[in-house]
Amino acid sequence: METLIVILYIVWGILCLILFFKIWGATNDIAEMKDMMQQYLNPKNNNSQGKGVTSFDNIKVEVGDTIVRVKDGKEYEVVGVRDDSIVIDLGGFSGLRTLQPEDFILKK
Repeated sequence: METLIVILYIVWGILCLILFFKIWGATNDIAEMKDMMQQYLNPKNNNSQGKGVTSFDNIKVEVGDTIVRVKDGKEYEVVGVRDDSIVIDLGGFSGLRTLQPEDFILKK
């Protein structure tokens, strides 16, 4: 009986080590995904103008500008700029959202 318990403890310990290294590997994967997302949102690579600036109906929008989202009336910071839209971070687990010109108002 005691040998069975020892064997179970050894198996349990090995499984815990495997789980630890799996989780460690997953966090590295998440860091790589974050880096890829930041490169994707990098306005220098994302915009034909190359300056993180785009214009909608003569309104110039840059990364770092504050906008008001029409849907909820809240203020957000622009984290990415594309030729036909902007990207905002909703914060927390909500993630990033792409907005078209009619979805936001630029706050001065």
